[in-house]
Amino acid sequence: MQVFNRVEYLAVLLGITLATAIASPIVAIILCQSKRRVVYRRRNLQRSKHDSELRMVACVHNCRNVPSIITLLETSNPTKQSPIFLYVLQLIELVGRASSMLIVHNQQSSRNGRCSQQNIAAPHRGQQQTELINASFENYEQHSGGVSIQFLTAISLHATMHEDISTIAEDRHAALIVLPFHMAIGVSGELETVNPAIRTINLNVLTKAPCSVAIFVDRGLATGTNFLVEARNLSINVALLFIGGPDDRDALAYAWRMADHPGVNLIVLRFIAGDKITSSVAGTMTQKEFDELAEADQQLDEDFIADFRLQNAGNESVVYAEQVVSDSEETVAAIRSIKDCDLFVIGRAHGRSSICTVGLEEWSEYTELGVLGDFLISSDSGMNASVLVVQQYTGSGLGSEFSTTVPRSYGMQIIEFIQYASLKWWNNIFRPNSVENRRTFR
Repeated sequence: MQVFNRVEYLAVLLGITLATAIASPIVAIILCQSKRRVVYRRRNLQRSKHDSELRMVACVHNCRNVPSIITLLETSNPTKQSPIFLYVLQLIELVGRASSMLIVHNQQSSRNGRCSQQNIAAPHRGQQQTELINASFENYEQHSGGVSIQFLTAISLHATMHEDISTIAEDRHAALIVLPFHMAIGVSGELETVNPAIRTINLNVLTKAPCSVAIFVDRGLATGTNFLVEARNLSINVALLFIGGPDDRDALAYAWRMADHPGVNLIVLRFIAGDKITSSVAGTMTQKEFDELAEADQQLDEDFIADFRLQNAGNESVVYAEQVVSDSEETVAAIRSIKDCDLFVIGRAHGRSSICTVGLEEWSEYTELGVLGDFLISSDSGMNASVLVVQQYTGSGLGSEFSTTVPRSYGMQIIEFIQYASLKWWNNIFRPNSVENRRTFR
């Protein structure tokens, strides 16, 4: 007995092929859009108070990143009153595997040890390197109060690593993601490219991150052979360069936390320009709207600076200064006047320009560092300090801290529509004379 003739059989095959080809991406889109996003308020440093808990995601690629990240962590002043929850994410390129992996390590089961200077100079790949990194952070956690560390390993393609970073940051309610720069100090003492793919990862994270992002350019912040001892006996000079805007406010918020550390000396240098700040978004709005936005943003700067100065009025380790500049040459001269600086903390200032930096923009090579960050790491600056460049999360669309989830009913409506259309197609071909089909197509 023949169930299908040749035409019907070909129609079934064609229908199955089309259904598979169409349904798979549609379902993937529905699941992606219907995914319930984590809603939390502290997505940037300005919103997180300097004397409250801070959740951070620190990315490391190998043992070489460990000493500077631990030193930066200690500089951030973790205490019982202002604890830091650090999620250390080791990023490993996916090679020869069918799918990516996320491994959450058990700190209690890790081996005792640390990343020695020899391991840092010539890090081993694979499991041994993971154990060394894990052991170093565990050792620091045990000897430092106010720090809780969870170690994770993400094995994925470079093209999708930013998704892993963003997902972990959002799931852990992080306010800051710290990324190592794609260049490091080489044998010659100059910055050399470690892996060009790291820069692509950083740029993608800056675009997609659900919270604030900081790119860390390490130029010898931890120079000793025993960086764990150095971190516990910290003595460091930090300079904060402030021009204005959300990124600079976030940078100041982070430096504010550092200022509470007894081993940190902080200089806050604010540049005051005679002309108004311009922005790349000015063309999308009227001049009146832009002026109102710039005025409101400037008022936020004034309020935040005033609060910082008031709270640190009696802190002898904090120095605040203002410098009126009319061009980039005066800005550069003011920066070069800062002596014995170990770490610069600055805002990326993306989408903004100022009379303070006009001229420097033309020579900017690494946009992820902003104009000042690019200048500070260049050979023309004459500076050898490490640089931390901060970009504030301001929130837009689904990534906003005030956003709501995509209603599940929307996804269900699409699924129901697909089911309804499939049923109509099936009945029309194979049951044209059925009662159900006549009711459907009446």
